[in-house]
Amino acid sequence: MNLASRVPIFALAVLVACNSDRPLPGPEFQQCTEGCDPPPPPPPPPPPPANQFEAVVVARGNNDNLQVMLLGIGGSPFLIHQTSSNGAWFWDGPLPNPTGRRFDKIAAGIGNSGNVQLILRDRGTDGYLALIHQSASTGQWAWNDTLPNSGNRFDAFAAGFGHGLQVVGPASPGPNYPKLVNVYQSGSSWVWGDTLPYSGAIGSPYDAVGTVTCTFCGQIGTHLTAIAIQRNDGASITGRPCFWRQPSGQQTWIAYGCLTNPEGVKFGGDGLNTFGQLATGIGNNGNPQLILLEDDGTFGPPHGLPYLFFQQASTSEWLPGGFLPNPNGVHFERVAAGKGNSGNLQVVGLSGGKPYLIYQGNSSGSWTWADSLPNPQGRRFTALAMGNGNNDNLQVILIGTDGFAYLIFQSNSTGAWSWWGKLPSQ
Repeated sequence: MNLASRVPIFALAVLVACNSDRPLPGPEFQQCTEGCDPPPPPPPPPPPPANQFEAVVVARGNNDNLQVMLLGIGGSPFLIHQTSSNGAWFWDGPLPNPTGRRFDKIAAGIGNSGNVQLILRDRGTDGYLALIHQSASTGQWAWNDTLPNSGNRFDAFAAGFGHGLQVVGPASPGPNYPKLVNVYQSGSSWVWGDTLPYSGAIGSPYDAVGTVTCTFCGQIGTHLTAIAIQRNDGASITGRPCFWRQPSGQQTWIAYGCLTNPEGVKFGGDGLNTFGQLATGIGNNGNPQLILLEDDGTFGPPHGLPYLFFQQASTSEWLPGGFLPNPNGVHFERVAAGKGNSGNLQVVGLSGGKPYLIYQGNSSGSWTWADSLPNPQGRRFTALAMGNGNNDNLQVILIGTDGFAYLIFQSNSTGAWSWWGKLPSQ
Protein backbone atom coordinates (compact mmCIF):
# COMPACT_ATOMS: atom_id res chain seq x y z
CA MET A 1 0.00 0.00 0.00
CA ASN A 2 1.35 3.44 -0.97
CA LEU A 3 1.32 6.56 1.23
CA ALA A 4 -1.66 8.13 -0.52
CA SER A 5 -3.91 5.23 0.30
CA ARG A 6 -3.17 5.57 4.05
CA VAL A 7 -4.03 9.24 4.53
CA PRO A 8 -7.86 8.93 4.84
CA ILE A 9 -7.49 6.22 7.49
CA PHE A 10 -5.16 8.42 9.55
CA ALA A 11 -7.51 11.34 9.27
CA LEU A 12 -10.45 9.27 10.42
CA ALA A 13 -8.47 8.10 13.46
CA VAL A 14 -7.59 11.69 14.35
CA LEU A 15 -11.23 12.72 13.99
CA VAL A 16 -12.44 9.89 16.21
CA ALA A 17 -9.84 10.71 18.84
CA CYS A 18 -10.81 14.37 18.82
CA ASN A 19 -14.51 13.54 19.20
CA SER A 20 -13.84 11.25 22.22
CA ASP A 21 -11.88 13.99 24.01
CA ARG A 22 -14.69 16.57 23.73
CA PRO A 23 -16.35 17.26 27.15
CA LEU A 24 -19.95 16.16 27.62
CA PRO A 25 -22.55 18.91 27.55
CA GLY A 26 -23.41 20.37 31.05
CA PRO A 27 -26.92 20.40 32.64
CA GLU A 28 -29.36 22.95 31.43
CA PHE A 29 -30.82 25.48 33.95
CA GLN A 30 -34.03 27.42 33.73
CA GLN A 31 -34.83 30.57 35.67
CA CYS A 32 -37.58 29.96 38.35
CA THR A 33 -40.27 32.58 38.00
CA GLU A 34 -43.06 31.34 40.39
CA GLY A 35 -43.68 28.68 43.06
CA CYS A 36 -40.01 28.69 43.89
CA ASP A 37 -40.20 28.28 47.74
CA PRO A 38 -38.64 25.14 49.24
CA PRO A 39 -41.08 22.33 50.09
CA PRO A 40 -42.62 22.59 53.61
CA PRO A 41 -41.03 20.53 56.42
CA PRO A 42 -42.75 17.27 57.40
CA PRO A 43 -45.46 17.64 60.06
CA PRO A 44 -44.38 17.10 63.69
CA PRO A 45 -45.17 13.74 65.28
CA PRO A 46 -48.55 13.59 67.05
CA PRO A 47 -48.48 14.28 70.82
CA PRO A 48 -48.45 11.26 73.09
CA PRO A 49 -51.93 10.05 74.04
CA ALA A 50 -53.40 11.50 77.23
CA ASN A 51 -53.18 9.23 80.24
CA GLN A 52 -56.31 7.55 81.56
CA PHE A 53 -57.03 6.59 85.16
CA GLU A 54 -59.11 4.22 87.28
CA ALA A 55 -58.55 5.34 90.90
CA VAL A 56 -57.76 8.58 92.74
CA VAL A 57 -56.73 9.73 96.24
CA VAL A 58 -55.78 13.20 97.48
CA ALA A 59 -53.70 14.79 100.26
CA ARG A 60 -52.23 18.19 101.05
CA GLY A 61 -48.51 18.17 100.40
CA ASN A 62 -45.64 20.64 100.46
CA ASN A 63 -46.60 24.32 100.65
CA ASP A 64 -50.20 23.17 101.22
CA ASN A 65 -50.45 22.23 97.53
CA LEU A 66 -53.21 19.68 96.94
CA GLN A 67 -51.70 16.47 95.55
CA VAL A 68 -53.96 14.34 93.35
CA MET A 69 -52.52 10.84 93.06
CA LEU A 70 -53.98 8.70 90.31
CA LEU A 71 -53.71 5.08 89.33
CA GLY A 72 -53.45 4.64 85.58
CA ILE A 73 -55.53 2.04 83.78
CA GLY A 74 -52.32 0.06 83.25
CA GLY A 75 -51.51 0.13 86.98
CA SER A 76 -48.90 2.92 87.02
CA PRO A 77 -49.10 5.87 89.48
CA PHE A 78 -49.38 9.48 88.25
CA LEU A 79 -49.63 12.93 89.83
CA ILE A 80 -51.52 16.18 89.27
CA HIS A 81 -51.23 19.06 91.76
CA GLN A 82 -52.88 22.38 92.52
CA THR A 83 -50.81 25.29 93.80
CA SER A 84 -52.18 26.78 97.00
CA SER A 85 -51.12 30.33 96.04
CA ASN A 86 -53.23 30.78 92.89
CA GLY A 87 -55.28 27.60 92.41
CA ALA A 88 -53.59 26.67 89.11
CA TRP A 89 -53.48 22.98 88.17
CA PHE A 90 -50.42 21.20 86.77
CA TRP A 91 -49.71 17.79 85.28
CA ASP A 92 -46.65 16.23 86.95
CA GLY A 93 -46.61 12.92 85.12
CA PRO A 94 -45.56 9.48 86.37
CA LEU A 95 -44.50 9.06 89.99
CA PRO A 96 -41.20 7.29 90.74
CA ASN A 97 -41.52 3.57 90.04
CA PRO A 98 -38.07 2.33 89.04
CA THR A 99 -39.02 -1.34 88.85
CA GLY A 100 -42.10 -0.71 86.70
CA ARG A 101 -44.46 -2.44 89.12
CA ARG A 102 -48.21 -2.41 88.50
CA PHE A 103 -50.79 -1.69 91.19
CA ASP A 104 -54.56 -2.03 91.58
CA LYS A 105 -55.46 -0.11 94.78
CA ILE A 106 -54.15 3.07 96.42
CA ALA A 107 -54.54 5.04 99.66
CA ALA A 108 -52.79 8.13 101.04
CA GLY A 109 -52.02 9.75 104.37
CA ILE A 110 -49.69 12.21 106.09
CA GLY A 111 -46.72 10.61 107.82
CA ASN A 112 -43.55 11.74 109.55
CA SER A 113 -42.48 15.39 109.12
CA GLY A 114 -45.74 16.07 107.26
CA ASN A 115 -44.66 14.00 104.27
CA VAL A 116 -47.42 12.66 101.99
CA GLN A 117 -47.34 8.87 101.87
CA LEU A 118 -48.89 7.03 98.90
CA ILE A 119 -49.58 3.36 99.61
CA LEU A 120 -50.12 1.06 96.63
CA ARG A 121 -51.14 -2.60 96.43
CA ASP A 122 -49.35 -4.89 94.01
CA ARG A 123 -51.49 -6.05 91.13
CA GLY A 124 -49.86 -9.46 91.45
CA THR A 125 -51.05 -12.36 93.53
CA ASP A 126 -49.14 -11.48 96.71
CA GLY A 127 -51.15 -8.31 97.45
CA TYR A 128 -48.20 -6.67 99.20
CA LEU A 129 -48.06 -2.92 99.73
CA ALA A 130 -45.46 -0.52 98.33
CA LEU A 131 -44.76 3.11 99.21
CA ILE A 132 -43.97 6.34 97.37
CA HIS A 133 -43.62 9.53 99.43
CA GLN A 134 -43.27 13.29 98.97
CA SER A 135 -40.90 15.39 101.05
CA ALA A 136 -42.83 18.22 102.71
CA SER A 137 -39.74 20.43 102.66
CA THR A 138 -38.71 20.03 99.00
CA GLY A 139 -41.83 18.69 97.28
CA GLN A 140 -39.77 15.91 95.70
CA TRP A 141 -41.22 12.41 95.38
CA ALA A 142 -39.23 9.24 96.09
CA TRP A 143 -39.74 5.50 95.74
CA ASN A 144 -39.57 3.50 99.00
CA ASP A 145 -40.22 -0.06 97.77
CA THR A 146 -42.25 -2.76 99.57
CA LEU A 147 -43.58 -2.21 103.10
CA PRO A 148 -42.95 -4.84 105.79
CA ASN A 149 -45.28 -7.82 105.61
CA SER A 150 -45.45 -11.23 107.27
CA GLY A 151 -47.03 -12.98 104.29
CA ASN A 152 -50.52 -11.47 104.32
CA ARG A 153 -52.43 -10.30 101.27
CA PHE A 154 -54.24 -7.00 101.84
CA ASP A 155 -57.78 -7.29 100.46
CA ALA A 156 -58.38 -3.61 101.18
CA PHE A 157 -56.61 -0.92 103.22
CA ALA A 158 -56.92 2.61 104.55
CA ALA A 159 -54.49 5.04 106.13
CA GLY A 160 -54.96 7.25 109.20
CA PHE A 161 -52.77 9.05 111.70
CA GLY A 162 -52.65 7.60 115.18
CA HIS A 163 -49.41 6.58 116.85
CA GLY A 164 -47.66 7.47 113.62
CA LEU A 165 -49.26 6.81 110.25
CA GLN A 166 -51.23 3.55 110.42
CA VAL A 167 -52.20 1.44 107.41
CA VAL A 168 -54.99 -0.97 108.33
CA GLY A 169 -56.81 -3.56 106.25
CA PRO A 170 -58.44 -6.98 106.15
CA ALA A 171 -55.99 -9.67 105.17
CA SER A 172 -56.67 -13.11 103.76
CA PRO A 173 -53.96 -15.74 103.42
CA GLY A 174 -56.95 -17.98 102.63
CA PRO A 175 -60.68 -17.53 101.95
CA ASN A 176 -62.95 -16.53 104.85
CA TYR A 177 -60.03 -15.56 107.02
CA PRO A 178 -61.35 -12.87 109.39
CA LYS A 179 -58.56 -10.67 110.64
CA LEU A 180 -57.45 -7.07 110.42
CA VAL A 181 -53.72 -6.36 110.15
CA ASN A 182 -51.66 -3.21 110.12
CA VAL A 183 -48.30 -1.77 109.20
CA TYR A 184 -47.25 1.58 110.62
CA GLN A 185 -44.61 4.27 110.38
CA SER A 186 -42.36 4.94 113.37
CA GLY A 187 -40.18 7.96 112.67
CA SER A 188 -38.93 7.42 109.14
CA SER A 189 -39.09 3.60 109.41
CA TRP A 190 -42.00 1.26 108.73
CA VAL A 191 -42.89 -1.59 111.09
CA TRP A 192 -45.16 -4.60 110.70
CA GLY A 193 -47.84 -4.33 113.41
CA ASP A 194 -49.36 -7.80 112.98
CA THR A 195 -52.99 -8.65 113.79
CA LEU A 196 -55.52 -6.40 115.53
CA PRO A 197 -57.64 -7.91 118.34
CA TYR A 198 -60.52 -9.97 117.00
CA SER A 199 -63.92 -8.30 116.64
CA GLY A 200 -66.79 -9.78 114.66
CA ALA A 201 -68.41 -13.07 113.76
CA ILE A 202 -66.58 -16.35 113.30
CA GLY A 203 -66.01 -17.21 109.64
CA SER A 204 -67.05 -13.81 108.26
CA PRO A 205 -64.30 -11.78 106.59
CA TYR A 206 -64.15 -8.01 106.71
CA ASP A 207 -64.66 -6.03 103.55
CA ALA A 208 -64.54 -2.24 103.24
CA VAL A 209 -62.25 -0.38 105.62
CA GLY A 210 -61.77 3.23 106.70
CA THR A 211 -60.23 5.37 109.43
CA VAL A 212 -61.19 8.54 111.32
CA THR A 213 -59.58 10.43 114.20
CA CYS A 214 -61.58 11.78 117.15
CA THR A 215 -59.85 14.68 118.91
CA PHE A 216 -60.40 15.19 122.66
CA CYS A 217 -63.07 12.48 122.75
CA GLY A 218 -64.63 12.03 126.14
CA GLN A 219 -62.70 10.10 128.74
CA ILE A 220 -60.79 8.19 126.06
CA GLY A 221 -59.19 11.33 124.67
CA THR A 222 -57.78 11.68 121.17
CA HIS A 223 -57.70 8.38 119.32
CA LEU A 224 -57.71 6.84 115.86
CA THR A 225 -60.65 4.62 114.92
CA ALA A 226 -60.44 1.91 112.28
CA ILE A 227 -63.72 0.67 110.81
CA ALA A 228 -64.20 -2.52 108.81
CA ILE A 229 -67.46 -3.83 107.38
CA GLN A 230 -68.31 -7.42 108.12
CA ARG A 231 -69.22 -9.05 104.82
CA ASN A 232 -72.87 -10.04 104.44
CA ASP A 233 -73.16 -13.73 103.55
CA GLY A 234 -76.91 -13.45 102.87
CA ALA A 235 -77.68 -15.84 105.71
CA SER A 236 -76.44 -15.73 109.29
CA ILE A 237 -74.10 -12.76 108.95
CA THR A 238 -75.96 -9.50 108.46
CA GLY A 239 -73.08 -7.24 107.58
CA ARG A 240 -72.20 -4.77 110.33
CA PRO A 241 -69.57 -2.07 110.91
CA CYS A 242 -66.90 -3.19 113.39
CA PHE A 243 -64.64 -0.74 115.22
CA TRP A 244 -61.14 -0.66 116.71
CA ARG A 245 -59.50 2.28 118.43
CA GLN A 246 -55.88 3.22 119.03
CA PRO A 247 -55.37 5.66 121.95
CA SER A 248 -53.10 8.62 121.36
CA GLY A 249 -49.44 7.86 122.03
CA GLN A 250 -49.95 4.09 122.05
CA GLN A 251 -49.42 1.43 119.39
CA THR A 252 -51.97 -0.82 121.13
CA TRP A 253 -55.28 -1.43 119.34
CA ILE A 254 -58.50 -2.10 121.29
CA ALA A 255 -61.50 -3.92 119.80
CA TYR A 256 -64.68 -1.89 120.24
CA GLY A 257 -67.08 -4.43 118.73
CA CYS A 258 -69.63 -4.46 115.90
CA LEU A 259 -72.80 -2.33 115.80
CA THR A 260 -76.29 -3.17 114.67
CA ASN A 261 -79.01 -0.63 113.92
CA PRO A 262 -82.71 -0.44 114.82
CA GLU A 263 -83.80 -0.45 111.17
CA GLY A 264 -82.05 -3.76 110.56
CA VAL A 265 -80.09 -2.26 107.65
CA LYS A 266 -77.46 -4.56 106.17
CA PHE A 267 -74.12 -3.77 104.60
CA GLY A 268 -71.32 -5.57 102.82
CA GLY A 269 -73.23 -7.84 100.42
CA ASP A 270 -72.70 -8.87 96.78
CA GLY A 271 -69.44 -6.93 96.48
CA LEU A 272 -71.02 -3.47 96.41
CA ASN A 273 -69.23 -2.50 99.63
CA THR A 274 -65.78 -3.46 98.44
CA PHE A 275 -62.77 -1.19 98.83
CA GLY A 276 -63.71 2.47 99.07
CA GLN A 277 -67.43 2.04 99.70
CA LEU A 278 -67.56 3.86 102.97
CA ALA A 279 -66.75 7.46 103.79
CA THR A 280 -65.60 9.11 107.01
CA GLY A 281 -65.32 12.70 108.13
CA ILE A 282 -65.62 15.07 111.09
CA GLY A 283 -69.05 16.59 111.54
CA ASN A 284 -70.66 19.03 113.94
CA ASN A 285 -69.17 19.38 117.45
CA GLY A 286 -66.17 17.37 116.26
CA ASN A 287 -68.21 14.18 116.03
CA PRO A 288 -66.70 11.59 113.65
CA GLN A 289 -69.18 10.46 110.98
CA LEU A 290 -69.33 7.16 109.09
CA ILE A 291 -71.40 6.90 105.90
CA LEU A 292 -72.15 3.42 104.55
CA LEU A 293 -74.12 2.22 101.54
CA GLU A 294 -77.02 -0.11 102.30
CA ASP A 295 -76.63 -3.55 100.76
CA ASP A 296 -78.79 -6.50 101.75
CA GLY A 297 -76.67 -9.22 100.17
CA THR A 298 -78.88 -9.91 97.14
CA PHE A 299 -77.67 -9.30 93.63
CA GLY A 300 -78.68 -6.29 91.58
CA PRO A 301 -80.43 -3.03 92.42
CA PRO A 302 -81.82 -1.39 94.39
CA HIS A 303 -78.94 -0.96 96.82
CA GLY A 304 -76.78 1.93 97.92
CA LEU A 305 -78.98 4.14 100.10
CA PRO A 306 -76.59 6.14 102.33
CA TYR A 307 -76.77 5.32 106.04
CA LEU A 308 -75.08 7.10 108.93
CA PHE A 309 -73.26 6.04 112.08
CA PHE A 310 -71.61 8.70 114.24
CA GLN A 311 -69.41 8.90 117.30
CA GLN A 312 -70.51 11.16 120.15
CA ALA A 313 -67.29 13.03 120.85
CA SER A 314 -68.36 13.81 124.43
CA THR A 315 -68.76 10.13 125.34
CA SER A 316 -66.77 8.35 122.55
CA GLU A 317 -69.82 6.11 121.95
CA TRP A 318 -70.73 5.10 118.37
CA LEU A 319 -74.45 5.35 117.52
CA PRO A 320 -76.65 4.69 114.47
CA GLY A 321 -77.86 7.88 112.82
CA GLY A 322 -80.25 6.42 110.28
CA PHE A 323 -80.66 6.95 106.55
CA LEU A 324 -79.50 10.32 105.28
CA PRO A 325 -82.08 12.60 103.60
CA ASN A 326 -82.77 11.31 100.12
CA PRO A 327 -86.29 12.26 98.96
CA ASN A 328 -85.94 10.67 95.55
CA GLY A 329 -84.43 7.41 96.80
CA VAL A 330 -81.18 7.88 94.88
CA HIS A 331 -78.97 4.81 95.18
CA PHE A 332 -75.23 5.49 95.40
CA GLU A 333 -72.49 3.31 93.95
CA ARG A 334 -69.58 5.34 95.33
CA VAL A 335 -69.32 7.82 98.21
CA ALA A 336 -66.79 10.30 99.62
CA ALA A 337 -66.81 13.05 102.25
CA GLY A 338 -64.95 16.28 102.95
CA LYS A 339 -65.12 19.55 104.93
CA GLY A 340 -66.75 22.39 103.01
CA ASN A 341 -67.67 26.00 103.69
CA SER A 342 -68.50 27.01 107.28
CA GLY A 343 -67.10 23.64 108.38
CA ASN A 344 -70.12 21.79 106.96
CA LEU A 345 -69.42 18.14 106.20
CA GLN A 346 -70.18 17.41 102.54
CA VAL A 347 -71.02 13.91 101.29
CA VAL A 348 -70.89 13.30 97.54
CA GLY A 349 -72.23 10.07 96.05
CA LEU A 350 -72.30 8.73 92.51
CA SER A 351 -75.58 7.32 91.23
CA GLY A 352 -75.64 6.07 87.69
CA GLY A 353 -72.25 7.75 87.50
CA LYS A 354 -73.69 11.21 88.26
CA PRO A 355 -72.66 13.21 91.39
CA TYR A 356 -75.16 14.11 94.12
CA LEU A 357 -74.70 16.03 97.37
CA ILE A 358 -75.91 15.66 100.96
CA TYR A 359 -74.43 17.91 103.66
CA GLN A 360 -74.50 18.41 107.41
CA GLY A 361 -74.86 21.84 108.99
CA ASN A 362 -71.93 22.40 111.31
CA SER A 363 -73.93 24.46 113.77
CA SER A 364 -77.08 22.33 113.97
CA GLY A 365 -75.88 18.85 113.01
CA SER A 366 -78.89 18.41 110.72
CA TRP A 367 -78.49 16.84 107.28
CA THR A 368 -79.84 18.29 104.02
CA TRP A 369 -80.35 16.77 100.57
CA ALA A 370 -78.84 19.17 97.98
CA ASP A 371 -79.51 17.13 94.82
CA SER A 372 -77.10 16.94 91.86
CA LEU A 373 -73.82 18.83 91.55
CA PRO A 374 -72.99 20.97 88.48
CA ASN A 375 -72.29 18.71 85.52
CA PRO A 376 -73.07 20.69 82.35
CA GLN A 377 -71.55 18.06 80.05
CA GLY A 378 -73.70 15.31 81.56
CA ARG A 379 -70.65 13.17 82.23
CA ARG A 380 -70.67 9.95 84.21
CA PHE A 381 -67.98 8.97 86.67
CA THR A 382 -66.62 5.79 88.23
CA ALA A 383 -64.49 7.01 91.15
CA LEU A 384 -64.04 10.13 93.29
CA ALA A 385 -61.98 11.70 96.07
CA MET A 386 -62.35 14.93 98.03
CA GLY A 387 -59.83 17.34 99.57
CA ASN A 388 -59.25 21.01 100.34
CA GLY A 389 -57.21 23.05 97.90
CA ASN A 390 -56.41 26.74 97.49
CA ASN A 391 -58.31 29.12 99.79
CA ASP A 392 -59.52 25.95 101.52
CA ASN A 393 -62.01 25.38 98.68
CA LEU A 394 -63.35 21.83 98.71
CA GLN A 395 -62.25 19.98 95.57
CA VAL A 396 -64.06 16.91 94.22
CA ILE A 397 -61.87 14.93 91.81
CA LEU A 398 -63.81 12.47 89.68
CA ILE A 399 -62.69 9.82 87.18
CA GLY A 400 -64.91 9.85 84.11
CA THR A 401 -66.03 6.81 82.17
CA ASP A 402 -63.55 8.04 79.54
CA GLY A 403 -60.73 7.54 82.06
CA PHE A 404 -59.89 11.24 82.50
CA ALA A 405 -59.89 13.26 85.73
CA TYR A 406 -62.47 16.03 86.20
CA LEU A 407 -63.05 18.66 88.86
CA ILE A 408 -66.08 20.12 90.63
CA PHE A 409 -65.34 22.51 93.52
CA GLN A 410 -67.06 24.44 96.28
CA SER A 411 -66.13 28.03 97.14
CA ASN A 412 -65.13 28.20 100.79
CA SER A 413 -66.39 31.80 101.04
CA THR A 414 -69.83 31.43 99.44
CA GLY A 415 -70.59 27.69 99.52
CA ALA A 416 -71.45 27.76 95.81
CA TRP A 417 -70.50 24.75 93.70
CA SER A 418 -68.92 25.11 90.23
CA TRP A 419 -67.93 22.84 87.36
CA TRP A 420 -64.26 23.13 86.37
CA GLY A 421 -63.94 20.40 83.78
CA LYS A 422 -61.10 18.12 82.70
CA LEU A 423 -57.81 18.31 84.59
CA PRO A 424 -54.48 18.12 82.72
CA SER A 425 -53.41 14.57 81.91
CA GLN A 426 -50.29 14.91 79.75
